[in-house]
Amino acid sequence: MGNLAGVQVPPGWVLGSRRVICHISGVHKRPLFAATLLSFLVPALFGACVGDDPVPAGGDAATTATATGTGTVPPTPPQDAAVAADTSVGVDAGGDARVVIPPTAIATLQDGPYALAVTSQSVAFLTATELRRCPIGACPAPTVLAEDVIPTGLARAYPLDANENDVHWFSGRTGQSGTRYYKCPLAGCFGKVAQPALTDATSTLENPSQLTIGSDGKVRISQKFDVTTCESGVCTPIACVSADSVRSFFWDAPANTVFWTHTTDPGGLYRCTPGGTRPTQLHANAGNVMSVEGDRVFVMNAILKNIVSCPKAGCGGAPPVFVENEPDMTSMVTTATAVYWTGGSDTAADGYVKSCPLTGCTGGKRIIASTQGRPTSIRARDGKIFWVNRGIGANNGSVMYASD
Repeated sequence: MGNLAGVQVPPGWVLGSRRVICHISGVHKRPLFAATLLSFLVPALFGACVGDDPVPAGGDAATTATATGTGTVPPTPPQDAAVAADTSVGVDAGGDARVVIPPTAIATLQDGPYALAVTSQSVAFLTATELRRCPIGACPAPTVLAEDVIPTGLARAYPLDANENDVHWFSGRTGQSGTRYYKCPLAGCFGKVAQPALTDATSTLENPSQLTIGSDGKVRISQKFDVTTCESGVCTPIACVSADSVRSFFWDAPANTVFWTHTTDPGGLYRCTPGGTRPTQLHANAGNVMSVEGDRVFVMNAILKNIVSCPKAGCGGAPPVFVENEPDMTSMVTTATAVYWTGGSDTAADGYVKSCPLTGCTGGKRIIASTQGRPTSIRARDGKIFWVNRGIGANNGSVMYASD
């Protein structure tokens, strides 16, 4: 909790905003003399407390935006002002106070958590040594599902996924070379020992980057040269995917189509249909992470500090820039109404979680959380946004969520 003249302020609230002043004065619920006293001390700010909480500024309306379905994105205005202003939680591009619910910690004092999966009741996450699980809510003592887990490819945001029964992931183990694909019940691995999920228990993955459980229930893993479909202990490459340095992918089950990004020239965003013709390049902008919502594909590029957007049908060689000037981006997710992303340096608690409606950032980037310690692996489920903070220093990581 923050403190202002002995008054407790919820963490993450903007000190000096009208909402904090109204909260302190308690005009809705406190005795009249307290409101009168504070109105005498800060009359200009108190004048905004009349009636309900202030309506957010332009672009902050509580109604959520939806995709237009036209395959176009409105031109994105310069966002430098938003970047300059968004160092404080709850401040938009115009400097107006926003009503932002501070993020909530599910688990704290964790050992370098770097990846997250979410089910209807639980979160599973990989730490520097273990696979752990927590209920969605306060979790002072996470359940250890598997021990002796060694992280590989910490730059990859999505090495695990889970359904209501099992958790799937790739990692290393002490005494073994290479990275393997593992699976165990969400209740925990037998003896807390991770067991390979493939019939060939010695099979290793080559520079894997992402693991996803598709809507068809099958597990797919992107590796250096391909995307493989794993079922009944066997992984089979998707024949039409042929690329070097695959970084992220999306399996569109209804369309029987796979989308992927890769970084080796000629890199970019591609799609293909198994058994069909050669891959189609949608645009030439490579990226670290991609996400699909409706008829649009979003690609995050940490080096270029941007997110671009493109219809599934393609957008030529220059896709519209959806978000720009975002330093040290680490992960991204989309929902039916918005795009969310994380970022931050490796040396300070300067991390952030931000969002923009699917229709664009014309109202400024919204800050969900700031001063985070190396946030990554952002997920969305049931109206909540989840992520992990790897933390600055030993055993200082956390698992977080926010409602937005």
